[in-house]
Amino acid sequence: MLVENVQLSPALPRQIRVLVAAGKRGAEAQVLLRELLPSGAALRRLEGVNGREGRSAAIFGRVGSEELEVPLAEARHNLSAGQIAVLPQSGDWREGKLYFPEGTLEWIPVPGTEREVNVDVPLIRLHRPDEQGCEAKYAIAGEESGTGSAKFTLGVSVGGEASFDAKATETYTATDSCIEVSVPVALGVALHSLRVDGQEIRRDWDANILDVAEGKKDPHELPRAENHCGEPFKQASLLPNFQTWDLGQAGDPDLETEIEFERTSKATLGLDLGDSIKLELGIERTTTHTTTVTTTVVKGHRYSVYVPSTGNTLERCWTTR
Repeated sequence: MLVENVQLSPALPRQIRVLVAAGKRGAEAQVLLRELLPSGAALRRLEGVNGREGRSAAIFGRVGSEELEVPLAEARHNLSAGQIAVLPQSGDWREGKLYFPEGTLEWIPVPGTEREVNVDVPLIRLHRPDEQGCEAKYAIAGEESGTGSAKFTLGVSVGGEASFDAKATETYTATDSCIEVSVPVALGVALHSLRVDGQEIRRDWDANILDVAEGKKDPHELPRAENHCGEPFKQASLLPNFQTWDLGQAGDPDLETEIEFERTSKATLGLDLGDSIKLELGIERTTTHTTTVTTTVVKGHRYSVYVPSTGNTLERCWTTR
């Protein structure tokens, strides 16, 4: 895979204007911020506003996660795409119609906590059933040259993002183990003081993406302990996109299956950076053409395929029973 055309977005400024979810008109944003931030409120970026059938709703996004839609209390509003919102972590508030007053939040790095950390971010994880003779092939269809391309976007929090192009320079085949293609990413990590009206409300670790290594990335074996496959059948059956084939009867043939992925697939990667520093990095892959994984399974077993329990829609995992 060839990684090229890396573009980095700027970090969040140290003082930012934010939208704050409020259940009533006239609520004071600064008071809401002091209430919300100690409870671990989430930051999301406003993608836009939808108005249909007399209903107006704000759409909030974050790289690697599903969009969040909340109803607005007023059809008339001054919200615009790109604004950052502070939202409660719990889901109860989403039921009522909301106002979004605007307040000011300071985001100050704590001196002496800055560090640079290098992590490997998976672009492709190709899984195969753990039985001799089974194999999986990955391709992005529709390219006459036999190579496919994808746009990847990585994001930490809402202030550090990177986008780049990745070309599949070969057909990737997993014959003996699951495989992975990853890209080295440099993060600038620091503890940040979140302040309202100059008063520190909370401290959080956050990061910006400093660099994404360009060039050709070769596939490598994905250790079994890291591949998220092998869920028990009962648990696997409850996971998204579950399918199963029972080839355990005498006379059953081998089978070739094709799994097509959405043109935009998403994942969230948990990063444990040591010293109790944990971050989440969002990953999105957008392709011009459909991404297809073709898997050959051999007779004599029951097979199940599913989105892993991590919710990573960039990959499909297998259980063999």
